[in-house]
Amino acid sequence: MRPALLLLLLLPHVPRLVRAETSRLSGITTWPTPIIQNRSHRLHTELSLGPALLPSDAYSKEVGLTVAVTRHLGELLAWEIVRVHGYLDWRSGLRAQLEDNFGVPPQRFAVLRAAIDSNVVVSPVYAKLSLLNGPLVYLQLFGVAGVGLGLVQGGEPDPESDQPGQGLHVAVLADVGVGVRLWLSQRWSLRYDLRQYISIDTATREVTPPLYMSLTVAVSLGGSR
Repeated sequence: MRPALLLLLLLPHVPRLVRAETSRLSGITTWPTPIIQNRSHRLHTELSLGPALLPSDAYSKEVGLTVAVTRHLGELLAWEIVRVHGYLDWRSGLRAQLEDNFGVPPQRFAVLRAAIDSNVVVSPVYAKLSLLNGPLVYLQLFGVAGVGLGLVQGGEPDPESDQPGQGLHVAVLADVGVGVRLWLSQRWSLRYDLRQYISIDTATREVTPPLYMSLTVAVSLGGSR
């Protein structure tokens, strides 16, 4: 009789005891909730300027200046509204031999004088690193893809032409690439772009794959989103 009476007295407290034990076990077995910090740097309208290089042509090496305006739509997507680059070239050793020893006219070698393109930018990675357990380094990795037009000088002349080479004409461009950004301050950053272009010469129908590299200083204009 006494055990049954004791059970009746404890019965109203059973739900509360079960909840307390469940809560205690949950606190022990549940994985800690990850803490994701907000980005310390946010881009709005970006202006970048710096040197560019086209190093892969066997006959001509080209160096120039590039300037770009990019509108960042969020932390992931951006639109590089316009990128303009202009170039000067110098002869490679192979081209010098062909011109000096075999009399090939300089106008036979096609060189890119200027280009303009527009690109979609995707920035999936934002990293905060510690340099030798000291200063923090903030990096951003991004990819680009786009289309554009180029101004080309030179190239094989038409068979019926008596000219030594092509004059100024247009090439159609397409590109894909990757890049990395190193933050210098809240607004200023240093970025490196590596892009593979495909150039279709509208005069000669020749398809070439110029490689593009640039190192630019970028500043974010406007307020934070």
